[in-house]
Amino acid sequence: EALKIVDRKPLVEGLSYVQGELEYAVQHEMANSLSDILIRRMRIALFDSEQGRGIAQKAAKRLSPIMGWRVNEQVEAFERELEDYPR
Repeated sequence: EALKIVDRKPLVEGLSYVQGELEYAVQHEMANSLSDILIRRMRIALFDSEQGRGIAQKAAKRLSPIMGWRVNEQVEAFERELEDYPR
């Protein structure tokens, strides 16, 4: 299934994640929020020195047409969840 990911541009510099994994998470893994994708599914919050903060806005914008999200709401919810996440 992962071979079907078309957009293979890096999502986070220095990590193996690619941008197409964002769509893959919502279309094939039933992810339903930015936090679900970046924290739980991709685990970027664990491996990225910024815990995904540097890509949160861009990722939410990319997925908003598919998910019907309000970008700022998704980013704010992601930030709130990171408050309780270990650094």
